[in-house]
Parts: sequence; C-alpha cells; structure tokens
Amino acid sequence: MRLKDSAIPKGLKPQALLAMIIMDEVYKEDGYRFVVTSLNDSKHRDNSYHYDGYAFDCRVKSKYWQQSHYPDEDNARLLVSLAKERLGPCYDVIYEGNHIHCEYNARDYE
Repeated sequence: MRLKDSAIPKGLKPQALLAMIIMDEVYKEDGYRFVVTSLNDSKHRDNSYHYDGYAFDCRVKSKYWQQSHYPDEDNARLLVSLAKERLGPCYDVIYEGNHIHCEYNARDYE
C-alpha cells in the first residue's frame, strides 16, 4: 500500500483503515499496486465521508497513469465487485472513472 504524498492520514478512522487493508489485498491478488490518492485532503462534495475520515480514493489507470501495475476500467470494475463482496454492506465502493471511491457508511451504522 502506498499513500500519495498529499494523502495525509490525519483523522483517519479505523473503519477506513480496515477497508484500505482489504482493498490492498484485493489489488495485490490481481497483481496491481494499491495507491491511496485522497483521504480528507482535496475537494470533495458537501457532506462527504472524506472529511470525517471514513472515505478514501484509490488509483486506477488513466491517461496520466498508463503503467500496467494499475487496473484499467474493466479490471477496476472487477476490483470494485471483489472489494464490495469482502467489505460487506457497511461500505460503498464505487468506480468513478478516474479512481475508485470507498467509504464506510458511518451515518447508517453508528
């Protein structure tokens, strides 16, 4: 697992850390490198779980990251499916085109 330099884990909740560990395993099993690109940094939609420490984004291949060790669109969708299965109903895992978003649904489970 690697954190992008701007992805500072300040305020990261244990539920997000657990999801990061599981996502790292899912990526590794399929031969990809897991890179967290955003935590509570950057700009996100209002009421985003990013700001509460419950969400993160991770890298997929894009025009900026063409290396083969990142998943392309089809493989990113497969990784999302596998991650959803392992994380269960407390989490949302969404392919958003240029990244995968993962969040613990704190408002529903706390």
